[in-house]
Amino acid sequence: MVSVCLEEQNVYHYRNIFCDDHKVTNTFTSLTDSNDDFNNFSSKRLQVKPWRFALAILYVFISHFTSSVSIVFAQEHLPDPKIYPPLPDILLDNLPYISWSYIVTEGVILFFIILGLAFLVFHKYRFLIIQRVLVSGGTVYIFRSICVMSTSLPIPQYHYDCQRLLTRENMAGEDRFINVGEGDTTEFINSMKNANTIRKTKSDISLFQPWLLTTQNEGCPFLTIENDKLNLYLARFFLSVRKKKGEEYEPDTLKSIQSSISRHLSEKSDLNILTDKDFQHSRDVLSAKKKDLKSKVLGNRKIKADAFTEEDIDQLYSRNLLGTNNPRCPVKTFKTYMKRMPTDSLQPDSKFYLSILPRYHNKGHDDFDTENTNIWYSMQPMGKNKLGELVNVMSEKGGLTGRKVDHSARKTTVTSFVNSHVEATTVMQLTRHKNVASINEYSSASLDQQIKMSNILSDIGSGGKSVCTEPAVIEKQTVNMVKSNDIDFENDDN
Repeated sequence: MVSVCLEEQNVYHYRNIFCDDHKVTNTFTSLTDSNDDFNNFSSKRLQVKPWRFALAILYVFISHFTSSVSIVFAQEHLPDPKIYPPLPDILLDNLPYISWSYIVTEGVILFFIILGLAFLVFHKYRFLIIQRVLVSGGTVYIFRSICVMSTSLPIPQYHYDCQRLLTRENMAGEDRFINVGEGDTTEFINSMKNANTIRKTKSDISLFQPWLLTTQNEGCPFLTIENDKLNLYLARFFLSVRKKKGEEYEPDTLKSIQSSISRHLSEKSDLNILTDKDFQHSRDVLSAKKKDLKSKVLGNRKIKADAFTEEDIDQLYSRNLLGTNNPRCPVKTFKTYMKRMPTDSLQPDSKFYLSILPRYHNKGHDDFDTENTNIWYSMQPMGKNKLGELVNVMSEKGGLTGRKVDHSARKTTVTSFVNSHVEATTVMQLTRHKNVASINEYSSASLDQQIKMSNILSDIGSGGKSVCTEPAVIEKQTVNMVKSNDIDFENDDN
């Protein structure tokens, strides 16, 4: 009985143990299944969905655009640094300014960016990290935009140059720019070309083109002629061209004709007869031609104008060819001229030299009424040729010697200043010359200076025992006779 009870008790015990093991087994199985579910759930969370990644990129671009707009807005509404200085800083205000610190900070930021990119390249969940960084960065930019738009702070420090951007709004009222069309640039270049250069080019081209037709039987425009042929034509042209009366051109005139042809070709094509190797023969012919002309004493010589002497001016006044009447007052003469001009011609931009009214043509000095207020001049400016002939006519009527032209007045002015020991730089301020060398070319020794130098040479030639009793008078008479070509030299052959 007892043994039966013990056996039943052991069976019960083992059954309890078996039941407990079954519970543990079920518990372990339940925990394992739960862990797998957690792992599956985490894997799903770490997977990057394309639409989320694209949305993150769009989000950061929108936030960056918003930040840029806010920065531009803040830049345009930046407080005046003269009125609103930088805010005080307890730490930085007590430290010296380091100019290169900004570059160092930029370098540190760049280093960390490169380090972060390298970290992303080798990371298992790189796209997930990029997605979260984009979202975080976009959010920071959004908050930054709100902060910038809601506050108006001064510049951080005086070392920053925070100038406003040039926009249509802040440039309103400033007429700084004009509209320029497609053809305006070419038209501007043509308008700035010298009128005399354009006229000279047309004249020389009209000389060369007919020469091709009449002498070379070449009717085509020389722009279409081959380089070898054109080179030969130019060489023949330089060698054969003459003036209308059959006279030779001056060497510099031939050079100017060559320049005109080259200018015309360079404007219409890429040819340059002054430098291209294809036209070396024509340049050699022109150079030889110039040497030949100079050997025949046909080189260009500057014909200088003679300045007016005191005797010349006295002679013009005495014959009523200069001024109004005595006393000789240039200011009074100018006022009389202004008085006889039309009222509409007294504007600052009006021409100074005006044409004489027809009723005063071919009238003498006494025919003009100097007492009434009649107008003597018309509104029409005096022609260039007429203006250039004034001094010639006055010189012929006054019996003046030497080459007196309209340029003589300018030379008289410069010569008088120089002979009176006025500094050349001071003279340049009045005459508008660009260098001192031009002043020296205008100036010439006065008659008294020439007489003084002549007397010095006479003393040297006579051993310091000159027999001239009145040197100044004799020298002046001699100079005047030479200028008028009235001096006769004895024939030494008799």
